[in-house]
Amino acid sequence: MNFSFYFQFNFYIKFVVGIILSASLLRKKTKQFKMIHKILVMDKDSGLGFDLYDDKTIKVDPSLLSGLVGALLLFTGTLSSDLDFRGADIGSLRITVSSKNGVQYIAFSDIFDNQELISKKLSNVMDFLGKEITIETLFDWSPSEEVEKHIKRILDTYQFPEELLPKTFSYIDKLLTYDGIEFETLLLTDLDDGIIHVYLGNEDKVMLLMEILSQLPIDRTWVGESSIFQLNNELAKEILLINRLNNTEFFILGQAVINPTQKEKTTEIFGEFCQKLETLLKNT
Repeated sequence: MNFSFYFQFNFYIKFVVGIILSASLLRKKTKQFKMIHKILVMDKDSGLGFDLYDDKTIKVDPSLLSGLVGALLLFTGTLSSDLDFRGADIGSLRITVSSKNGVQYIAFSDIFDNQELISKKLSNVMDFLGKEITIETLFDWSPSEEVEKHIKRILDTYQFPEELLPKTFSYIDKLLTYDGIEFETLLLTDLDDGIIHVYLGNEDKVMLLMEILSQLPIDRTWVGESSIFQLNNELAKEILLINRLNNTEFFILGQAVINPTQKEKTTEIFGEFCQKLETLLKNT
């Protein structure tokens, strides 16, 4: 291995990651939850490129971001010519990479955003641009105002109606009335905009459910459960539940500690809660 290259690469990665982590903390404070914050287009060989889209959420110099991706691409190629770098998670940012016409498209999003949906939106942007951007035209091309508007429309998301949120609170009560079923975590999320509201839960459980959601196919309802354990001299198990609300991009995520015999009942009442929210959305 070329150790000089390795140490230079390692220093660069640590330097840029430090800046990205700082930017991540800033973004958490501003509570801005969007999906794709920035798209870079880049020549893989030279590492040069420019912003195709930027919502100004990520407070990092574009040259540092393109340099970081270029270093990751170079490092991957150094490990093996057969490897194709597709993305990475750094801090609270997710980097997704795709190629068309010899040009690299790099999307920066939140780490808990659903990977399938990110890739789909990035692919839609690439399909829209078609043959306009190629490796030959990359640095002579600039988007028109109409092209910029269309890219924003592709990346636009439908947000949960804020006026409906207070109406959902009353639906929680029934979930908390069953013997042998103790819901500890419950949140409403959006594949695009992240967490909409946390009804119940601590940060660790919320982040665990968000991480699971980010890896699931978007059309799935998911149930996970732990092994049986002792709790206050009684048998118990933990159950995790994720339900999509109809065909929207909204999900309900839940976690409960239950009597092992109550799994079916738990999924039933969780499903009833989700159906009430679906009806609420339909009637909007």
